[in-house]
Amino acid sequence: MGSTWQWVYFISMVILGAFFVMNLILGVLSGEFSKERTKAKNRGDFQKLREKQQIEEDLRGYLDWITQAEDIDPENEAKIIQEGKTMIMNEIDSSDNLGEDGEVQQEMWFTRKRKSMDRVNRRLRRACRKAVKSQAFYWLIIVLVFLNTGVLATEHYQQPPWLDDFQEYTNMFFVALFTMEMLLKMYSLGFQGYFVSLFNRFDCFVVIGSIGEMILTSTQIMPPLGVSVLRCVRLLRVFKVTKYWQSLSNLVASLLNSIQSIASLLLLLFLFIVIFALLGMQVFGGKFNFNSAVDKPRSNFDSFVQSLLTVFQILTGEDWNMVMYDGIQAYGGVASIGILASIYFIILFICGNYILLNVFLAIAVDNLADADSLTTVEKEEECTGEAEVNENQSGSNEATPLGITDDGFLDHEKNNMIFENGINLSDEYEINESEMKMTLSGENDEYENQELQDFDGPDKEYNLARPRRLSELNVANKIVPIPAASSFFILSQTNRCRSV
Repeated sequence: MGSTWQWVYFISMVILGAFFVMNLILGVLSGEFSKERTKAKNRGDFQKLREKQQIEEDLRGYLDWITQAEDIDPENEAKIIQEGKTMIMNEIDSSDNLGEDGEVQQEMWFTRKRKSMDRVNRRLRRACRKAVKSQAFYWLIIVLVFLNTGVLATEHYQQPPWLDDFQEYTNMFFVALFTMEMLLKMYSLGFQGYFVSLFNRFDCFVVIGSIGEMILTSTQIMPPLGVSVLRCVRLLRVFKVTKYWQSLSNLVASLLNSIQSIASLLLLLFLFIVIFALLGMQVFGGKFNFNSAVDKPRSNFDSFVQSLLTVFQILTGEDWNMVMYDGIQAYGGVASIGILASIYFIILFICGNYILLNVFLAIAVDNLADADSLTTVEKEEECTGEAEVNENQSGSNEATPLGITDDGFLDHEKNNMIFENGINLSDEYEINESEMKMTLSGENDEYENQELQDFDGPDKEYNLARPRRLSELNVANKIVPIPAASSFFILSQTNRCRSV
């Protein structure tokens, strides 16, 4: 028996090689991926800021052209505007007194009834929305999901008939409850607001699939195999927990974002497998039957499909060294030129297993680091979508009769505010609105890139929407330096007479 100190060599090699060096590759790939992602984001932000500044400059020029084209007397402008507003208000008062007959009063009665019903409907939807977003409703759904999961786990082989009936009735009960939950959310949030969330779409799919499975089971339209496949939809109800569990929601968000980023990498991996499969067919095709006394190995390169499977096996690391030894034996063994066959397998294993497959893990790790922000962004998008839908619905429900808007003007009169003297009052509102937009846009935060300092400098002093005059510009005169050469000059470079 030899020395027992050889374990030091093997254990140190495993710890340093497998635990540190191999994981160091993953760290390097993750770092480079994060750098490229940050660079791409910065380039996109810089391009958006340049486009925004170009639009603002074009708008300044357009407003300058408008202000120069209009020549309005400032003394008579306020008087003309006041007369125009008085005319519009008189027309509005006269139009309010037109509906004195019975038909108009009946229409107004129906309008008031419809408004009162809409008001009650909005209050009820507001109460339902508050109930759906409450903590009690949250825990109720969690308890129902776990109870449904427990009932699904009771199914086993050769179970008694009473258990079949119990599972069938409880499944119908839970399907009814989850359907009521879906309908309640649709009513409180609206169809558009409900389908803004991806989770609500998934929940709707699960509920519809469960209802379809229950109908097909009761009517016995499909064969038992198809029904058993549809019953797998019940298992998807467990994912409802991810909506209310923050950590699980972060993991799901990072997983979905990783799938979007990995799509292009999957194509690269497929091309890598195809190239090495074709190369293996050219080098090892028909070479693995070197021993007639033993059956040909299952992992070979005799056909394209078998070559693809062999390359995929090597990428997974499953007995890849045995495939390499078969390739070496196909060319005469280790003592001959067959040792060169190991180069193919080593390059395939390193490039495929240690680099390409670790890029998948690097993308997942990078997205997992941003999982909290991704979940926050998704929630903000859902809230924004729900707010927009609610604003659209409230705007359509609260529309006043005769086309009168909140500021007291008629819709058709706001579009035709042109008087005999050729002054358009709507231009005043458009110009003031554009000035406010330019003022707000001028107060944005500075961009961190040093290349944009030239754009942020002189424009900070002016918040108006007009372009600056030439008299307002502080153009620095360029001072030509005195040449260092002294030829053709009697005086030196530092002489006062020459510097003056």
